[in-house]
Amino acid sequence: MTRVANVAQYDRMVSLIMQAQSQAGEAQLQIASGRKSQTYQGIAHDASRLVGIEVSHVRVNQYVDNNSQVEDRLQLMEGSVGQVINIMGQFKSLLINALNQGNAVELDLANQTTEMMKQVSTLLNVDLDGRYLFAGSMTGTEPVDLSALPVSYTIPSSDGDASGYYQADAVLLKVRADDNLDITYGVNADALGFEQLIRAMDMVVKGAPTDTTMLNHALDVVNSASENVTDTRTRIGNARSSLATIEKSHQDFLLFAEETISDLENTDITLAITRLNETQVTLEASYMALSRLSQISLMQYIR
Repeated sequence: MTRVANVAQYDRMVSLIMQAQSQAGEAQLQIASGRKSQTYQGIAHDASRLVGIEVSHVRVNQYVDNNSQVEDRLQLMEGSVGQVINIMGQFKSLLINALNQGNAVELDLANQTTEMMKQVSTLLNVDLDGRYLFAGSMTGTEPVDLSALPVSYTIPSSDGDASGYYQADAVLLKVRADDNLDITYGVNADALGFEQLIRAMDMVVKGAPTDTTMLNHALDVVNSASENVTDTRTRIGNARSSLATIEKSHQDFLLFAEETISDLENTDITLAITRLNETQVTLEASYMALSRLSQISLMQYIR
């Protein structure tokens, strides 16, 4: 018997069923994987935007990683400079005590000062992950070598007289903190305040403890060092503050980028389940219609 439905109608019905099956399969895959599509082609209208945001996300993440490393270095450097300032205060008090009471010999001034100078040297030779932080670009070299200090000093001495202890270079390190933004964060162990402090200490170690002219000059030098080292710590703090501001900007962008990427890539599960249910209802109805259509014969039509 010949069907009443013509071939074109039948083929169209089959095509619609196959299309619905494809939609159902796609919805099932979206639900199972949590992704709208397994390829960029599946989200062609958003692909360009998605790629751009993903590239920016990777770039900003790299800035965040680099800035985090620099922040760790700055935090350690700031702590070291703070300890240098504390030692400098102790040294200043020792000098004042020696001058006011004339008991430099009893105070064992030279030995106490030697120990303080060693502590300062250790603090300026601090390293993190194998990098000496106060050595400029020569991060593999200990910047302070007390054995390279002058044999003696002429009073009054001049700035830089003790600078031979510094074994590294004059490069101040920078970090590319953001697009087109470099931050200079390097502080070297030959900074004026450090040189003045070490010079004042070394004069006391190598001079006669009863030489009040030398002791007074050393006190003048350490007073100047106090101001300069404090300025150095302030510069480190300013660099940390700048990095913190940039970090806040980066984190805001990363949050925006991750939410946008999620919206573009990830499946709305509720919507996908609703679409799957609707497609399944359509398929069931289509199967029933196709079944009835295929059973219609000329004899049935005549009846």
